[in-house]
Amino acid sequence: MKVILLKDIPKIGRRNAVVDVNEGYARNFLIPKRFAEIATDKAIAHLNHIAELARVDRDIEDSLLKKVLSDLSSKDLVIEEKANEAGHLFKGINQILIAEALNKEFRVNIDPKYIKLDKPLKTVGDYVIQVDIEGKTGTFKLTIKNKTS
Repeated sequence: MKVILLKDIPKIGRRNAVVDVNEGYARNFLIPKRFAEIATDKAIAHLNHIAELARVDRDIEDSLLKKVLSDLSSKDLVIEEKANEAGHLFKGINQILIAEALNKEFRVNIDPKYIKLDKPLKTVGDYVIQVDIEGKTGTFKLTIKNKTS
């Protein structure tokens, strides 16, 4: 019997997959527990429609992501922190602080885990920061200045 899985089921298949299972297993376990539904023509058409909508959403998200990353490359972010006379910061600049500054300055909301830093930045100066989101990369210039107050 062909069914459409409504949840991931180990050794059977993933959600939204059309699989062929034993009729007793489908009628006595999968369907009553709402793990699957019978794969009628109408249900398969509905599944295809949902898959098409999801594909369109992914395409829109990809184009927006490309636009954000390309716009980000033209941005110059400036962060001011206290430093000593030699230019060493008292507080390291990490991904979280950079993401907050991007959001505050340019209203670009990027998850800190996508900002690539080997270690926190601890000196005044100019840096090129890389952002890597789902295989798409972009860079922007970060300038760290001594906060005088």
